[in-house]
Amino acid sequence: MQETVVGVLANILRTYAIYRFMELSNVSKPVSWRLRLLVYSTFVILTSGGYYLFHNQTINLLTNLTGFAFIILIYKGSLKRRVIFGIGIYAINVIIESFVFSVTGLHKEYDELTRSIRECFTSLGILFSVFFLERVGFKPERKSFIKTSVWIMMLCVPVFSIVEIFCMWQVNYNNNQYISVEIAGVLIINISIFYLYDALQDYYMQRSEKEQFRIAMEGYRNQINTMHESWERLRSLRHDLKLHVRELRYLTMQNEPEKVVAYLNDMEQQLVNEDEFVSSGIQEIDSTLNYLLQDARKNLKEVNIKVALQEDLEIHGFTLNVILGNLLNNAIYAAKQSAEKYLCVAIWEKQGVLYIKIENSYSGVLDFRDKKLLSTKTNSEVHGIGLANVEKIIKEQEGELNISWDESHFYVKAVLFIEKLSSHNE
Repeated sequence: MQETVVGVLANILRTYAIYRFMELSNVSKPVSWRLRLLVYSTFVILTSGGYYLFHNQTINLLTNLTGFAFIILIYKGSLKRRVIFGIGIYAINVIIESFVFSVTGLHKEYDELTRSIRECFTSLGILFSVFFLERVGFKPERKSFIKTSVWIMMLCVPVFSIVEIFCMWQVNYNNNQYISVEIAGVLIINISIFYLYDALQDYYMQRSEKEQFRIAMEGYRNQINTMHESWERLRSLRHDLKLHVRELRYLTMQNEPEKVVAYLNDMEQQLVNEDEFVSSGIQEIDSTLNYLLQDARKNLKEVNIKVALQEDLEIHGFTLNVILGNLLNNAIYAAKQSAEKYLCVAIWEKQGVLYIKIENSYSGVLDFRDKKLLSTKTNSEVHGIGLANVEKIIKEQEGELNISWDESHFYVKAVLFIEKLSSHNE
């Protein structure tokens, strides 16, 4: 009985690895978690029942294929992609199982405990392979919230578990009940550790999303205040417009052009709101830029900004705010650390294409890890999602991001299609 429990736990671990792999294929909105739980639970029951009730290879193959078919059907998106992922995880299953058989010699028929241990080795091997592919091959966005050192430690968990189970099996081979309890404990620990790892990733991702939302709300609040102040200045000028026209007429009649120019300059100063860097008419862009560039103006020596956009552009604000917010946050932070303290931002639209160009000075120090350029901020996982993931978001919009630098300046150029950023494509 205890051997069967170990085998079922190993199957649960294998199913969890399959779940992690298949989630990578779900490029559209995720299906209900209740439906996923039902299907994957059915998969465990179907495959475990077929194996332990019949001990027949043909039935075992049919139950596995049937279970995989159910799993493939619950996901949305391209059927071709889902089938490829289903074949992929099944191929990994077969390869790992064959490798375990060849290395351990467990391809022969042994007792029930030995067969359960074989399932443990296979499940842990599949988990190791899937966990490795998640980070190295597919690089989903949320993986960036966990440091590489933590990921490597997590990668060692199934490896050490395989070694531990093998040692326990060799040392306590004649005490089936004792070894079954120990192996069951190891499998439960693996399931718990990887569950906590996922929970930690979700926690950091939610913190980052809340920070992005907070910045967006601060931007909108700042933009409302800026617009209100600009309106008050305009209303004041309109209120006294007759007096201004009368004075300008008088100065013109007196043939005093210098005084006319000085008077017009005073009127212009009354209209200018120093907190309004950008007034393109597109609220999403204006709010983000005006909010972030206030910090730049306070802390940098030179800030140049040029925005040339049509007011009737339909742009999905959230996606653009994430891109602009992260790029500008990184640029301003780097510029503040430099001696030059320079920032230049240019945004323009031409024939349905949005161009973003940012240039900033920096200290000359860059942080490279695993051939990736990372933020030098403390707690960068909370303050931003990083250049690598900004690039991923831009590529999802079918745009391009080009990053370059020299000894003193950092350059970022982004190209986005207005059609992809339109609100109706949300």
